[in-house]
Amino acid sequence: MARGAGCDGSGTRSSARGRVYGIQTTAFSTAQADALDQRVRDFRQAKLNRIKDAVAPNYDWLPGSDLLNQWAATELHHVILEGISNGVPLIKEMMQEAFADAISTAGFEVQSSDRRNEPGTDFSVDRRTVSFKTEAETNIKPDKIRLAKFRSAAWVLGMTQQDIAFKAREQVRADLKDIDRLIVFRRLLDENELRFEVVEIPTRMLIAGIKAMKPEDFQRDNEDSVQWHADAYHKGELLFTLVYDSAPKISFRNIPMDRCTTHCVWHFPAWLADRESEQWDAIRAA
Repeated sequence: MARGAGCDGSGTRSSARGRVYGIQTTAFSTAQADALDQRVRDFRQAKLNRIKDAVAPNYDWLPGSDLLNQWAATELHHVILEGISNGVPLIKEMMQEAFADAISTAGFEVQSSDRRNEPGTDFSVDRRTVSFKTEAETNIKPDKIRLAKFRSAAWVLGMTQQDIAFKAREQVRADLKDIDRLIVFRRLLDENELRFEVVEIPTRMLIAGIKAMKPEDFQRDNEDSVQWHADAYHKGELLFTLVYDSAPKISFRNIPMDRCTTHCVWHFPAWLADRESEQWDAIRAA
């Protein structure tokens, strides 16, 4: 998967006659627009080079991972750092494309999925379907994973508790059975570091938890609430909480990290997340 046509690598689209760095340039000649576009790219590259000098690659890679090799882990470090340096939010679409690009270049067989036939999957790796999710909200729990939107669920509206229980179990189980690998790209920040993780959630665990749920497990948050939740347990241990809210969507919460596989963790200094920090001022002034 190549980067989208018309991108300069930072997520900002540009053209000779169009928008350059968010500025309307239709009054410029082609040569002037190209020159301005090049100056913006040179400025961004110079800033990125200064950040690279200040931040060396630092990651914990799972040796023998069948999802990421060390080359791909290094490439993703550069992608993350470039996004941070340009102030580009590391959203799902961007990181999904960057992830697929990195592992494809590293030698894995990557193919796009036909979402009409495989609605829960985003691409395949070595012929195994992958659903790629992101978790980048504030106050993320380091030891628990939350999938804020696993699937839309407009069909829940107006249903009884028993109908919801039956439909949710059947629909989510069917979705999970079409997914071989459920991958989550996480962003976590504390006072010590800015951290990114690629974690794989075992779909078998989620399917087993859904299968074990009973209608009485599905409870509304309160009598007037349209939001409901159901906890899935295994031998007394909470596997996850299935949640429906008014969006309407179904989410997973409280998935324990210790039941998942962490393929790679990238470590960055915490000051990178604060563009008003002294370190950022020094980079801009250089």
